[in-house]
Amino acid sequence: MKIAYIFHCYVPSRNANSIHAMNICNEIAALGHDTTAFFPAIEPKEKVNDVYSFYGVSNLFRIERLFFPAFKGRSTFFSLHFIAKLKKMNPDLVTGRSVHGCTIAALLGYPTVFDTHGPIWESGKFPLKLFRIMIRQRSFKKMVVNSHALKEIYVRSDIFKGSGFDPGNIQVAHNGSQAFPLETQIELPGDKSRFKVGYFGQLYKGRGIDIIINIAQQMSAVDFYVVGGEEKDIIDWKSKIKSKNIYFIGFVPYPEVYKYRNSCDVLLAPYQEITAPEGVTGNQTPYMNPIKILEYMSSRKPVIASDLPTIREVLNEKNSILVDCANSTEWVSAIKRLMVEKTYAKSLAEQSYKEFAECYTWKARAQKLIDIT
Repeated sequence: MKIAYIFHCYVPSRNANSIHAMNICNEIAALGHDTTAFFPAIEPKEKVNDVYSFYGVSNLFRIERLFFPAFKGRSTFFSLHFIAKLKKMNPDLVTGRSVHGCTIAALLGYPTVFDTHGPIWESGKFPLKLFRIMIRQRSFKKMVVNSHALKEIYVRSDIFKGSGFDPGNIQVAHNGSQAFPLETQIELPGDKSRFKVGYFGQLYKGRGIDIIINIAQQMSAVDFYVVGGEEKDIIDWKSKIKSKNIYFIGFVPYPEVYKYRNSCDVLLAPYQEITAPEGVTGNQTPYMNPIKILEYMSSRKPVIASDLPTIREVLNEKNSILVDCANSTEWVSAIKRLMVEKTYAKSLAEQSYKEFAECYTWKARAQKLIDIT
């Protein structure tokens, strides 16, 4: 098929949304489809020579930029440019996370699949209005979400009333990860012989960095590595640290991050009950499906994560240790158990990797997304 993918996100950038978009497009193209990704023509946050290598993906798909000026009304220009591109391309399917783009495609009669990772009403009144128009079109094929919790939020809402669309048909397709090499490592700072615990991702409110700092203070014989985050957040957290066994590595290019995961003995995902990324409305914790969890599973390392309902959609007692998100004593106990019970730690790692390979690759998600049979 000839497939158009549309999303309002910065490419290239360090955020998870762009990682998701580039990997999905890569896998759709790898499945043999003629794929074009449409992103806004915005001054990139990252200066890179090759956008494909920045994300560690192939150049099997094309990237086209849509006019997106800095002044008011830019969404109108973006939409008009997309209309022109669609008419020229004449795709067999349009998909993506842009409600503007998917609504336009559906109105023009192109088979459309809308992929959403949050309640559309949290984006504002106009996106909600577009959504209601989109789902009423005969060319609208289906809606995909990335967690069962998010599906339930939509099912319980009243936004489908009178549309003819059955919210029970919303498809759940969890996020994914690439299958990275498992043996390649990197030399981390500190004593090579010490037990190494890693955290990967952003450092904003709700990610549990305060929990990691607390744990590190209680476990002086263990080294902790925090990989990722904005420089301003790193400076802020460093000012609060008293222990010397926690290292802030900072930003690592996405294709290299797996080497750092491979170099750790245990990986932490201390999500809190309220997660609020900068610039995002609402609390994401009740419906999130973090890419980080799937990347942890792809590393074949034991994982300790917060015991939250959405985390349990992927993790359980057979493939991880789940603990009270705010109870540092439970986190410390879990790490100590994995340090001592090597066979148990290995069994968790092997099981999580098995489930990743069977269910949570980007290829698996791409196949679900474009299946309109």
